[in-house]
Amino acid sequence: MGSNKVAFFDGDREISYERFSRDITAAQGFLKREFPEGCELLGLAASMGPYLHWVLHAACSIERITTLAMRPNQGIYNDIVVAGPIDLNHLGPSLVFDHKVLAELRATLPEQDNPGFDLFLEALRTGEDTVNRIVLTSGSTGISKAVPLTCKSVMGRFAVAERLHKLSAEHKMLTTLGRDTVGGYYFPIECFMVGATVLNLRRGGQDREQFAAMFRASTLFYSVPAIVQGMLTLISEPVQGAETRVMATMGSRLEPETADKCRALLAADVSSIYGSTEVGWVTRASGETVVADPSNTGKVYDEAVVEIVDAEGQLVPAGDDGIIRIHTPWMSPGYWDDGLVQPFEGGWFYPGDTGRLTPDGDLLVSGRTDDRLNYNGEKFDAVGLESQLKALAGIDDAFVAVVNIAARDRMVVMACSSLDPESLRTTLASVVSRVPFDLLPAARIPRNHMGKIERKRLSEYCRQILMQTLEQ
Repeated sequence: MGSNKVAFFDGDREISYERFSRDITAAQGFLKREFPEGCELLGLAASMGPYLHWVLHAACSIERITTLAMRPNQGIYNDIVVAGPIDLNHLGPSLVFDHKVLAELRATLPEQDNPGFDLFLEALRTGEDTVNRIVLTSGSTGISKAVPLTCKSVMGRFAVAERLHKLSAEHKMLTTLGRDTVGGYYFPIECFMVGATVLNLRRGGQDREQFAAMFRASTLFYSVPAIVQGMLTLISEPVQGAETRVMATMGSRLEPETADKCRALLAADVSSIYGSTEVGWVTRASGETVVADPSNTGKVYDEAVVEIVDAEGQLVPAGDDGIIRIHTPWMSPGYWDDGLVQPFEGGWFYPGDTGRLTPDGDLLVSGRTDDRLNYNGEKFDAVGLESQLKALAGIDDAFVAVVNIAARDRMVVMACSSLDPESLRTTLASVVSRVPFDLLPAARIPRNHMGKIERKRLSEYCRQILMQTLEQ
């Protein structure tokens, strides 16, 4: 690695791989001082800046310490030791690790022979079943699950990304995914593997000018559809570098109109990745594929295995719709529960999606098992219904649920619109015509940090609001 090669653009600072390596060595000293008897798991404070985070994670990797990127107010992990700046949100044991501490440790090191970075990569390559990171899922099912990612998982996912995106040292990568997500953890690592540059968003990415400058400089951009849609509302002309930029979204479906605009304004190479924290990437659909058929997630990667089964776990006839289950060589070994790993059922991961495989090996996702609404025995696809509603003139966003009140099913439509209530109801009724529905106008449809609707939680919220309305 060239000593002057830029590892990070951290706000307005350039940090070389040489400096990164030296700081990793310094952080190793911090860990050995604080944990003379060793340590199994270390929380990295949510208040820690991105550069400090990666310095300390790399040192933990060398020392075979598993890290967990904390989320604000993460009270369920108060028993875990957390390192970083003073974090008032964490009530448990804490260690101060900030730029002042790092500078003091760095000053004790020789100018040369600080192999921290090389040792970090070697630890990932040789760690095999060592758990490198605990990553929390998005929580769209109602609760975040803890997923242990081994070094073998990381290296397997890197092999896929290197092949798909032709990763090289010339890339400059920007992601809007938080460090507590699998993408925010993994994508910088793929850059380190090839000596590429990571563009760090500081202050949580809230500085719009800084974000715009970072995006123009990027050649690789990873995000979620909700953030990309917000970006597209602010621009009308192609952004600098669009003709060579590679862009991929994940976490939820990329709508055809959004994919078209991305190709015109943001990046020449646009794709939508289907996968999960648990199993990694499974398919990748190009922007052209998304526009042609939004349900088509692309061809299943050679090393991945996808099966379509019924509710009893039996394979359905070829071409039939059913429940999707996945196995990949780079999948997590299971869920982490109080220090123990609970394996997935039969070695398969069930993402909760339904769909089918085409004869050409494309995976078509038709919905989710928990997206199937049951209204008095009549079945509805919530996502499909919402897509139809959002396509109507005057409807910005929509959410559909079936709730039960006083032993009676009620269809609820939450809609964001500038239309008056009467016009809004008439417009919605053109799609939701088979059953009566209760209308809840809203300023926005709440989504989590991955852009997903937390359906169970929002359905219960709608039920409570509707009950209050009926009692008045």
